Amino acid sequence: MKPRPTMRNCLGLLMLAGLTLHPGPAMSGDKATEVDRVRQLAIHNDVQAQNELGLLYAQGTKGLGQDYGQAVFWWRKAAASGNAEAQFNLGHLYQKGEGVPADMAQAMVWYQKAAAQGHKKAARRLKNIKLQTDKIEQAAKNGNVAAQVALGDVYATGNGLPKDEAKAVEMYRQAAERGSADGQYKLGLMLAEGRGVKQDYDQAIYWYKKAIKQNNAQAKYYLSSMYFMGKGVEKDNILAYAWLSLAADQEDKLAQENKGFAASMLTPEQLAQAQEKAKELQAQIKVRGRRRP
Repeated sequence: MKPRPTMRNCLGLLMLAGLTLHPGPAMSGDKATEVDRVRQLAIHNDVQAQNELGLLYAQGTKGLGQDYGQAVFWWRKAAASGNAEAQFNLGHLYQKGEGVPADMAQAMVWYQKAAAQGHKKAARRLKNIKLQTDKIEQAAKNGNVAAQVALGDVYATGNGLPKDEAKAVEMYRQAAERGSADGQYKLGLMLAEGRGVKQDYDQAIYWYKKAIKQNNAQAKYYLSSMYFMGKGVEKDNILAYAWLSLAADQEDKLAQENKGFAASMLTPEQLAQAQEKAKELQAQIKVRGRRRP
């Protein structure tokens, strides 16, 4: 099975509205000619031109077309040379997940580098992130379950606070014990991977099943992986496919991507058995206080 990223980025509470890139100098004259000039300067290690070329690719100006991959390439070169605007712009892409996987920890690294050089917008961005993190911490301390899960994500990834997987486990456990399906499956994942806690497949499966009782798609996906790999349970491709297909039915992206491959591991007879098993399992799941007929 294609591995799922270790932890989904669930920090919507930290994402700031209206994020905009910090532009370099405005271009003038014929755009095509100007783009060629900027590209040549960038190739010859002109740091300001590298930042500007990154901006042109990010905005998709005439003659280039929007290409975040190229924007990342040129901003990374300029940022490594100490260009504060490129550092801020690179941080922005990591925060938004454009051209790179969304990663607030990396975003903050680049914001901090830019802010250290007096980049005011980077400093404001860092301040806002801290304010949002402080709000999450306070809400978690007050018993807000969603905030406890979000704070667990912050600790698990280092997105806003120093990475501390043991504290992440603590926060997920608090939420899980209060009935949060997200907290339950994430606690199960930490236990299955031995992150911040001693690896324990039995406990991981226990929490996955708790989340599944609330019809959580991610828990179904992770439980299917346990059956595919025979971790904590006897290896069973039929049961694994059944759980995977249920997760895919709920539009879990990676479950959908892996469904075809998983089906190819089964004979037509086994596939039919798995499909019937999936119907049986779903009928047993309590959804919104009622059981499906």
